[in-house]
Amino acid sequence: MTNGSPTEITEDAAQETIRKVFVADVALGSALHTVFLAARKDRYRTRAGKEILAIDLVDRTGLLPARVFQNIDAADAAFAAGDYLLVRGKVGAFQRHNQLAIDALERLDPDPIDKADFVYNPPPVVSPEPVAKSSDRLPQRIALLLEDPQAAKALEHLLECLERLRAGQSRKGDLGKSPRRRGERPSRSAPPADRSERPGLGSGVVFKPLSDLPAEPAPTQSPEVEPSPPAT
Repeated sequence: MTNGSPTEITEDAAQETIRKVFVADVALGSALHTVFLAARKDRYRTRAGKEILAIDLVDRTGLLPARVFQNIDAADAAFAAGDYLLVRGKVGAFQRHNQLAIDALERLDPDPIDKADFVYNPPPVVSPEPVAKSSDRLPQRIALLLEDPQAAKALEHLLECLERLRAGQSRKGDLGKSPRRRGERPSRSAPPADRSERPGLGSGVVFKPLSDLPAEPAPTQSPEVEPSPPAT
């Protein structure tokens, strides 16, 4: 069987000519009646509980996913993975890829089929190249800058500014720190002094609260004397 050439398929004692349609030529919305190799089949249930038979149909040009939605048991029992199938159905789309909804299928005798047309070689899986970190490219970028005298001078000035900035931050971090020996624990702050003691007056001088002081005697008032009348 070659591309574009018909092959004779015997079905129900009647001779029928089937034209091979390759996967690469399958168009969305087209009706298919052709032969594929069933590379894989699997039964599963959807979230709604509906059972579906999934089949991977292949030929030498690619892979066409197919689904059987009706008569699952009969369709599953009609063939095995690795058989050649004559399928009839319509091509739809699922997740932006072609998918064949099979209405009828039949297992074929492999003898009259050109098996070279159904040898499917999956494309190699290309792993994405690791994205280089910016730090990995930094030495190369600096080397290119150093080739330009003006860029090298500007880079040197920038490095000097960064070094001064780093040195200034280091000095600020050291301010307010008293030297301490290794293994020495920081001393705790002393408890607040008694407010009743006044520093600088000696340890024996203590101020008493006003309530403990003796009351002062009230001042005596002299009796008022009437002024003497003026002499006449």
